Amino acid sequence: MVAKFKVLIIGLGQIGMGYDIDASPEELLVTHASSFAQSDNFEIVAGIDRDQEKQDRFSKRYDCSAYKSISELPDKDVDVVVIAVPTQYHFEVCNEVLDCMQPLAVLCEKPFTESSVEARIVAEKAGRKQIQFYVNYMRLCDPAVLRLKKQISSKEIVSPFKGVVWYSKGLFNSASHFVNLLQFWFGKVTSIEGMSSVVHRDEDSSPSFMLKFDQAEIVFMGLDERNYFHNSLELFSANGRILYQGGGKLVSRFGIDCDSLFSGYKVLSSEGDFYPDSFNFLQKGVTEHLANALESKSSSICDVETAIKTLEVLERVNKLYE
Repeated sequence: MVAKFKVLIIGLGQIGMGYDIDASPEELLVTHASSFAQSDNFEIVAGIDRDQEKQDRFSKRYDCSAYKSISELPDKDVDVVVIAVPTQYHFEVCNEVLDCMQPLAVLCEKPFTESSVEARIVAEKAGRKQIQFYVNYMRLCDPAVLRLKKQISSKEIVSPFKGVVWYSKGLFNSASHFVNLLQFWFGKVTSIEGMSSVVHRDEDSSPSFMLKFDQAEIVFMGLDERNYFHNSLELFSANGRILYQGGGKLVSRFGIDCDSLFSGYKVLSSEGDFYPDSFNFLQKGVTEHLANALESKSSSICDVETAIKTLEVLERVNKLYE
């Protein structure tokens, strides 16, 4: 029997454990704990959280020990460390892990650290210790996103592209997913333009702005999540339209038809090609791609350099509104 990679999860909040703790794994796998627990490639060996109640829930659900801090961990010999604490503690915890442990890989929650300067420090330290470092932009491992990437690269979906992202709950919290996704599809951001609209929040505002790529122009419109939560992308190409709705719950592509009423006119088809729905298992996809990366197989998991490029774009947008 092949040995499993040993996993330590630091941070047992919603993405670490909470979102699906009471759900059946056949219906929902959207946290680190459930996805690693259901994988044939990994074994959870411990969890860490300051909250005793979360420690207890984790231990009961996943039948392994939980601790208050890394210093209490009796055995630091693990293969994978997941960092799922609040963003403001990412830099501190990343450094503590890299200073006292030697895992094969670290998987940190997005948007990584609070600044690209901090991110570079962590990335360089991980590089010196030859530790693979990844950031949990889970959509890069979604089969629908990968299929669209292939169709864009092969020119089955034809440039140029224009689109609108609607997002709520913050630039760094929510818009970051779409910035990272669009970089995955279209490459380097060539320019950034600010707009007048900003939804102000206590910690992470939701500004409106435009990103330009070589083949695409995308407008981001920030919404106020106090009214409702909404994340979506509508993308127009030279030969159709892509809808990425509900943050990725529903992904569809529409081609072009001849107008049935007006001769010589072409219109967007009302009949769409709907991509397989993997939204309830997004974190499972990340876990599978992490296993591939550890085994030197093909993987689209977000590496640290890609995550830093996303963070740098977010910082440039944020600076427009300071």
